[in-house]
Amino acid sequence: MSAPLGIIELLSRIGEDRVQLQNLQDSFIGAQQRKRGITEIRFGTQAITATEIMLGTNQRVGMILWLPKDDIARILADHKDGHLPAMPEADVLARQRARLLAALKLAEPFIDTVTSAIAEACGGR
Repeated sequence: MSAPLGIIELLSRIGEDRVQLQNLQDSFIGAQQRKRGITEIRFGTQAITATEIMLGTNQRVGMILWLPKDDIARILADHKDGHLPAMPEADVLARQRARLLAALKLAEPFIDTVTSAIAEACGGR
């Protein structure tokens, strides 16, 4: 069984340029408290249509991340002011590792093909 796929690796595999961010707070339509601590939240989006969802023809999948509001406000303010500090080295290394793992995963069929060809050329050894 493989390890669970983390959000950083998932986004690295998709590619940052193919991910669309939507702040639910900016597209909030309404909310209602339900039983057992469940909050039903309604929001609008242009990323997908109701018809696409019903027909299963959607080309996008929405995922919700709950992030610390104070951290997001601070990071966005720093970014807007051009004062976004460099990421800690551990974060940079983690991103590089995720990119490398994604590249290796993409190369896996090629590696398997080459390995099989070498084994066949060596008489199956």
